[in-house]
Amino acid sequence: MDNIKKQIVTLYHWEEHIIEELENDVNYIIDNNITDTDIIEHTLDRILDIMFHDTSTLFNKLNNYYETINQEYADEYKLIYKNILD
Repeated sequence: MDNIKKQIVTLYHWEEHIIEELENDVNYIIDNNITDTDIIEHTLDRILDIMFHDTSTLFNKLNNYYETINQEYADEYKLIYKNILD
């Protein structure tokens, strides 16, 4: 049982680290007006990869910013997001 608890704690800390890293990336992109669609899409993909966590705020924040750069692709990301949640 102790081993399972240790694994859960390790997983929890890993998840916290990943989400913190994504928050930093999203803020960096927006704060620095990054318009490189590859960087934005890669970050959106990373957020989608961990959708089982509470990342909806991060996803929406970056995708709303992405709408100002590429409306068509931002709409596609919204559909992907919706399909994952359904």
